Amino acid sequence: MENIALKRQGQPFHIAVCDDNPEDLKTVCDLTMQTLQKEAIPFELFCYESAKDLISALSDGLSFDLFLLDVMMPGQDGINLAALLRKRQLNLPIIFFSYNREMALNGYKVSAVRYLAKPVKQEDLKEALLHCLSMNRREKGLLIPGSNGNERVFPHEILYIETQLRKSHIVLAKRDIVTTLLISQLETALAGQNFVRCHQGFLVNLSFIRTLKATELELLNGEKIPVSKHRIQNVRNAFFSYLDF
Repeated sequence: MENIALKRQGQPFHIAVCDDNPEDLKTVCDLTMQTLQKEAIPFELFCYESAKDLISALSDGLSFDLFLLDVMMPGQDGINLAALLRKRQLNLPIIFFSYNREMALNGYKVSAVRYLAKPVKQEDLKEALLHCLSMNRREKGLLIPGSNGNERVFPHEILYIETQLRKSHIVLAKRDIVTTLLISQLETALAGQNFVRCHQGFLVNLSFIRTLKATELELLNGEKIPVSKHRIQNVRNAFFSYLDF
């Protein structure tokens, strides 16, 4: 199936759809186009019949704002594909769809935003699309004073923030930013952006959490962050609310 591009005024959203079933792929792509055209949202839609094709597009330099992935695909399925995207630090919204409803819990392991049952209904897809794209639109970024001057950082780039020697270390995928801003100030600035204070010295991005235990949490990159005893319930509530349990 050829890639479909529709450009309007403004910066378009890049959306990738991946499904090995040509008919299902066409259905989801058609419904996505109809929804976004009706909502007058600028977008470019890229449709792939295999995880391999989507990975190849990423390797060629294409970037996306949203992924719509079929769960059950031969070779590399949607869950494994999503895990690979997370390992590449692509902390972007993912919508899963499948005939197998029991696969929904696996989707939460890779921080999927929505899980839609096949056959996909237009009203369900519309809600999921608008929710994910509104998340993207709301993110304006923070201006962080650091040793190299002011740097603009987007919340989705931040894995976690740690306090060290009266300074805050903002940990991104490939670099850290050290700032004199207090972690409490950063917590206030990031309110409503899916961050939780799990420890006096740590503020964590919920979308990067892989597992949560009584005394620590593990991130998608394998790093472990301590969880205070008196904060564990709040962290659990925030995490499960984020997963929409």
